[in-house]
Order: sequence, then structure tokens, then C-alpha cells
Amino acid sequence: MTRILALVALLFTFTSFNAFAIKDVEYIGIRDMSFKGIGFTETQMELLIEYNNPNKFGIDIKNMVLDVYINDVFVAKSTQLDPVRVPSQGHFFFPLSVAFNPTKALGFTLGNMATAVLLNKPVKIKMTGTARVGKGFLTIKIPVKIEEEVNAKFF
Repeated sequence: MTRILALVALLFTFTSFNAFAIKDVEYIGIRDMSFKGIGFTETQMELLIEYNNPNKFGIDIKNMVLDVYINDVFVAKSTQLDPVRVPSQGHFFFPLSVAFNPTKALGFTLGNMATAVLLNKPVKIKMTGTARVGKGFLTIKIPVKIEEEVNAKFF
């Protein structure tokens, strides 16, 4: 117990100085959104999300679970399959793949997706959930909230 208190006191001492202040990873934006396949039973949407790590140390994103909404309609729950290594003081991209059934997503049908893709109309993407981030065996769970309008592509 005294070791834990000593560790907490040491961490408090370091974090009270600006030299070791931990800053939040900054959300830059959704850089790419595309549909790999549009169908009546399954549609595959891929996103490339850009972030910046202002800290002098890298971290690992070990588990991210997100509820994905398109035009304010829940379409799927996305989970991260592979860990992502975040570099120190630099930009990084987080790939996300979401498979969903468009006919079950009320208010967002196959016609809405086709119209957005063909007419190059913006689509509102909203993702909320949590991510487990850390360094080594020390991890914490943080909230994630992303909301942005992007133009959809099909390829």
C-alpha cells in the first residue's frame, strides 16, 4: 500500500510541472470515407481518422469500441481489431471499418447511401464510445466522441 501511495505522490509531483504535463490527443478530422460495397444486406464503410499526439511519448490504442451513426441514425457498433501505435509528437491515422445492414438502419436506406455517393453530398458521421489507451501494461479508458460531415466515395 505504501508503494502505491509513493507512486501516486511521485506521479502527482511530475504532473504538477509543465515539463511532464500530459496533453490530450487532438482530433484533426475524418480524412477519407468510402464504401467498399453497397448492398441490401451488408454495406462496408471504411473511414480514415486523423489525430495528432502533442506529447513527447508515444502510446498504444489497444481497444476502441464505437457506436456509429450516419445522419443521426445508429447503424453499427464498431470494434478495433488490431492495436494502433501512436508516435510521439506527430500525426497518425486510425483506420476504421464498419459493416452494417442498411435496410435495418431506420431512416438510412440503400437509396440514401447511393444518393450521397452519386451526388457527392456530405454525410454526417457521428461516433461515440470508449478507447483503452496506454503505455506498456498501464492503460486507461477514455471517452471518444467524433462528429463531422464528410463526402462519401464509392470504390
